[in-house]
Amino acid sequence: MMTERINRVSAHLSANKKDKHCKRSLSGLTVRRRKILEYMTRRDYQGYRVAVKELGLRPVPLVYSRHLPKVRLQTHKQINERNRHLKNRVSRGHKGH
Repeated sequence: MMTERINRVSAHLSANKKDKHCKRSLSGLTVRRRKILEYMTRRDYQGYRVAVKELGLRPVPLVYSRHLPKVRLQTHKQINERNRHLKNRVSRGHKGH
């Protein structure tokens, strides 16, 4: 629905170049659509790819790590072991400079 509205507003804007309100709403719509697509890349990448293909859009470039699906790097056991190790360093008087 948002893509259809963007297409309508851009067609109107091409005919009425001095319509500043329309230009502002068009930029707001495109930003909102881009944010939704970025959210889809993080949550449902396959659904994102299908949506982009059906709508005929250019894919959002995966530049930042926030666009990628979140991957858990450490388990709770590894985190607890690291914290225990750090606590031992502090208790022995290690300044950690």
